Amino acid sequence: MKDLHKNVEILKQIPALEYVTNIRSRDYRHILADGVPIYNVTNRAEFYSTLGCTLENSGGNPDEYIWNRYSGNDSPISKQCLQIQIFIFLCIASGSFQRKYSNLKKKLLGSCLSQTMDNHDDHCLNCPLHPRDAY
Repeated sequence: MKDLHKNVEILKQIPALEYVTNIRSRDYRHILADGVPIYNVTNRAEFYSTLGCTLENSGGNPDEYIWNRYSGNDSPISKQCLQIQIFIFLCIASGSFQRKYSNLKKKLLGSCLSQTMDNHDDHCLNCPLHPRDAY
Protein backbone atom coordinates (compact mmCIF):
# COMPACT_ATOMS: atom_id res chain seq x y z
CA MET A 1 0.00 0.00 0.00
CA LYS A 2 2.92 2.31 0.73
CA ASP A 3 4.21 1.85 -2.86
CA LEU A 4 0.76 2.63 -4.27
CA HIS A 5 0.62 5.90 -2.32
CA LYS A 6 4.16 6.77 -3.45
CA ASN A 7 3.27 6.13 -7.10
CA VAL A 8 0.12 8.23 -6.88
CA GLU A 9 2.23 11.08 -5.49
CA ILE A 10 4.71 10.68 -8.36
CA LEU A 11 1.88 10.74 -10.92
CA LYS A 12 0.62 14.00 -9.43
CA GLN A 13 3.94 15.59 -10.47
CA ILE A 14 3.22 14.89 -14.14
CA PRO A 15 1.16 17.54 -15.95
CA ALA A 16 -2.23 16.55 -17.39
CA LEU A 17 -1.30 15.47 -20.92
CA GLU A 18 -3.70 15.56 -23.84
CA TYR A 19 -3.33 14.80 -27.53
CA VAL A 20 -5.36 17.11 -29.76
CA THR A 21 -5.92 17.20 -33.49
CA ASN A 22 -7.86 19.42 -35.84
CA ILE A 23 -9.64 17.70 -38.73
CA ARG A 24 -9.39 20.93 -40.75
CA SER A 25 -5.61 21.00 -40.49
CA ARG A 26 -3.61 17.91 -41.36
CA ASP A 27 -0.58 19.33 -39.53
CA TYR A 28 -2.33 20.25 -36.28
CA ARG A 29 -1.40 17.47 -33.91
CA HIS A 30 -0.27 18.75 -30.55
CA ILE A 31 0.32 17.48 -27.09
CA LEU A 32 -0.94 19.80 -24.40
CA ALA A 33 0.33 19.88 -20.83
CA ASP A 34 -2.22 21.35 -18.46
CA GLY A 35 -3.97 22.88 -21.49
CA VAL A 36 -0.84 24.50 -22.98
CA PRO A 37 0.68 23.22 -26.26
CA ILE A 38 4.13 21.83 -25.50
CA TYR A 39 4.88 19.52 -28.42
CA ASN A 40 3.92 19.41 -32.09
CA VAL A 41 3.69 15.79 -33.23
CA THR A 42 5.52 15.76 -36.55
CA ASN A 43 6.38 12.06 -36.64
CA ARG A 44 2.87 10.67 -36.38
CA ALA A 45 3.90 7.07 -37.05
CA GLU A 46 6.28 7.12 -34.07
CA PHE A 47 3.66 8.72 -31.84
CA TYR A 48 0.90 6.32 -32.88
CA SER A 49 3.26 3.38 -32.42
CA THR A 50 3.92 4.50 -28.84
CA LEU A 51 0.17 4.27 -28.23
CA GLY A 52 -0.03 0.76 -29.71
CA CYS A 53 -1.55 1.91 -32.97
CA THR A 54 -0.58 0.36 -36.30
CA LEU A 55 -2.02 0.64 -39.79
CA GLU A 56 -3.46 -2.83 -39.37
CA ASN A 57 -5.30 -2.32 -36.08
CA SER A 58 -6.40 1.28 -36.74
CA GLY A 59 -8.22 0.61 -39.99
CA GLY A 60 -6.50 3.68 -41.44
CA ASN A 61 -7.85 6.06 -38.78
CA PRO A 62 -5.33 6.22 -35.93
CA ASP A 63 -7.03 9.11 -34.12
CA GLU A 64 -10.28 7.13 -33.92
CA TYR A 65 -8.32 4.07 -32.77
CA ILE A 66 -6.74 6.08 -29.95
CA TRP A 67 -10.13 7.42 -28.88
CA ASN A 68 -11.71 3.96 -28.91
CA ARG A 69 -8.80 2.34 -27.09
CA TYR A 70 -8.23 4.92 -24.36
CA SER A 71 -11.08 7.40 -24.07
CA GLY A 72 -14.38 5.97 -25.30
CA ASN A 73 -17.07 4.64 -22.97
CA ASP A 74 -16.13 0.99 -23.61
CA SER A 75 -12.38 1.53 -23.80
CA PRO A 76 -10.32 -1.56 -22.96
CA ILE A 77 -7.48 0.60 -21.61
CA SER A 78 -7.81 3.46 -19.12
CA LYS A 79 -7.38 7.19 -19.64
CA GLN A 80 -4.51 6.97 -17.16
CA CYS A 81 -2.77 4.65 -19.63
CA LEU A 82 -3.12 7.28 -22.34
CA GLN A 83 -1.52 9.84 -20.01
CA ILE A 84 1.36 7.48 -19.28
CA GLN A 85 1.86 6.52 -22.94
CA ILE A 86 2.00 10.21 -23.94
CA PHE A 87 4.38 10.78 -21.02
CA ILE A 88 6.65 7.95 -22.24
CA PHE A 89 6.54 9.32 -25.80
CA LEU A 90 7.54 12.80 -24.61
CA CYS A 91 10.38 11.40 -22.50
CA ILE A 92 11.78 9.94 -25.73
CA ALA A 93 10.85 12.61 -28.30
CA SER A 94 11.28 15.88 -26.41
CA GLY A 95 14.67 16.74 -24.95
CA SER A 96 13.29 19.44 -22.68
CA PHE A 97 10.49 17.17 -21.39
CA GLN A 98 12.98 14.36 -20.88
CA ARG A 99 15.31 16.57 -18.85
CA LYS A 100 12.45 17.73 -16.67
CA TYR A 101 10.63 14.41 -16.09
CA SER A 102 12.93 11.45 -16.81
CA ASN A 103 13.61 10.99 -13.09
CA LEU A 104 9.86 10.42 -12.58
CA LYS A 105 9.79 7.85 -15.37
CA LYS A 106 12.55 5.88 -13.65
CA LYS A 107 10.60 5.93 -10.38
CA LEU A 108 7.43 4.64 -12.08
CA LEU A 109 9.00 1.71 -13.96
CA GLY A 110 7.13 -1.50 -13.22
CA SER A 111 4.38 0.22 -11.24
CA CYS A 112 1.21 0.45 -13.31
CA LEU A 113 -1.76 1.80 -11.41
CA SER A 114 -4.35 1.11 -14.09
CA GLN A 115 -7.54 -0.70 -13.17
CA THR A 116 -7.69 -2.12 -16.71
CA MET A 117 -4.30 -3.79 -17.12
CA ASP A 118 -4.56 -6.42 -19.85
CA ASN A 119 -2.04 -9.24 -19.71
CA HIS A 120 -3.27 -10.50 -23.10
CA ASP A 121 -2.51 -7.20 -24.86
CA ASP A 122 1.04 -7.01 -26.25
CA HIS A 123 1.15 -3.23 -26.00
CA CYS A 124 0.08 -3.32 -22.36
CA LEU A 125 2.57 -6.09 -21.57
CA ASN A 126 5.41 -4.12 -23.18
CA CYS A 127 4.62 -0.88 -21.35
CA PRO A 128 7.54 0.14 -19.12
CA LEU A 129 5.13 0.55 -16.21
CA HIS A 130 3.75 -3.00 -16.43
CA PRO A 131 4.71 -4.92 -13.27
CA ARG A 132 6.15 -7.95 -15.07
CA ASP A 133 7.23 -9.73 -11.90
CA ALA A 134 3.70 -9.68 -10.48
CA TYR A 135 2.36 -12.13 -13.10
